[in-house]
Amino acid sequence: MPFSRTVGPRVPVEVSTNNNVVETHLSLRLQPRTGRFRPYVEGLAGFKYLFTRTTVGGEDFGNDDLGDDELGDDIAGSTNYDDFALSGGAGAGIDVRVYRRREPGKTLRAVGVHLGVQYLLGQEAEYLAEGDLTDENGNGRLDRSELDVRRSRTTFLQPQFGVTFRLAGTD
Repeated sequence: MPFSRTVGPRVPVEVSTNNNVVETHLSLRLQPRTGRFRPYVEGLAGFKYLFTRTTVGGEDFGNDDLGDDELGDDIAGSTNYDDFALSGGAGAGIDVRVYRRREPGKTLRAVGVHLGVQYLLGQEAEYLAEGDLTDENGNGRLDRSELDVRRSRTTFLQPQFGVTFRLAGTD
């Protein structure tokens, strides 16, 4: 896409719109400190931030020889729509130790696998879905009346998987 009508095709750019959810929660976990199998239950409280953001950046024309500093940097960006929702819930899971080194002086002491799930109830929030940003009246702006704002609860069921590395001196 050209940068502007006056510059024309001499300065191509890439326009990208992304829908995002950022969430952060405090948790209170009940879990044994030791053992090969360590089940847990937890309570969570926090929030979710939903936003749609559009950025304009340089096109890289598929040239992988150029570094990130030369092309592809954002020229401009704007948050088109955002909302905030409180959230809380519960989780459960298990941490399983899969490796343990007995010599105390070594750097890596243990490796564990984490499996869990969280159910997070969330308030209603407003958001835009894919394809909802269109300048229908052609005035060069996105007016509130042109946005197809959707509203729903922000309840998530989140599976979790992770790997834990326990280092020497962290007992």
